[in-house]
Amino acid sequence: MDRRSKPRSFYSSCLILFIILISQESLAQIFELGSATQVEGEITFLEFSPPHRLSTVTKNQKLLTGGSYLAKDDSYMTVKIFDESYLRLNPKSKISLEYNPDLKEIKVFLFSGSLKAILGQSPKSRLEKMIIHSGSSQFESTAAKFTVSRNPIKDSSSVYVEKGAVMTNLFLRDQKKDTEIIYQNETTTVLDTDSEISESRSMKEKEIRFLHPSKYLPKKIKR
Repeated sequence: MDRRSKPRSFYSSCLILFIILISQESLAQIFELGSATQVEGEITFLEFSPPHRLSTVTKNQKLLTGGSYLAKDDSYMTVKIFDESYLRLNPKSKISLEYNPDLKEIKVFLFSGSLKAILGQSPKSRLEKMIIHSGSSQFESTAAKFTVSRNPIKDSSSVYVEKGAVMTNLFLRDQKKDTEIIYQNETTTVLDTDSEISESRSMKEKEIRFLHPSKYLPKKIKR
């Protein structure tokens, strides 16, 4: 065996390890993605890094990676992303976010509840696309108005598209199994254990009402 192959292999392994470490370091970096324009009720932010500080979110506070946001009962939050897009965290919902500056990509991890995204790229946009991870499903779009809801009891995720189109991907054991595009006024539900995405269908009237802001905005007091 050529003795020179060992050092070459060693240096190659070191290079790969260095690249992995750099990638992990970039993922650990905290990014400011926008700010909260509307906060109602109790919204908390739990930092992933020790000492895992828990803080209450207030209006105009920065939207950050590196932690999870939780909306308590009858609470919700609207945030404006740096590219003029909006996210609304609905009551009883929990999310975390990641940002890849090289790909210009925001990832939102939905653990429970529901999240509405209103994506519209501005002429000077610094965002290529947004991907919402929910269970074994990924919902991605560049310009759309849609809601993703997570049911941890049924191990299912649903997407409701009001405008535009959303690409839905299903993964099992980190392998992509199916892809469907959900268009305006359509919806579909994906089970974590399924190997295929159910065919999309038109939204029912009660589902359209579910998406209306009156479901989470405070009711006006009649005088």
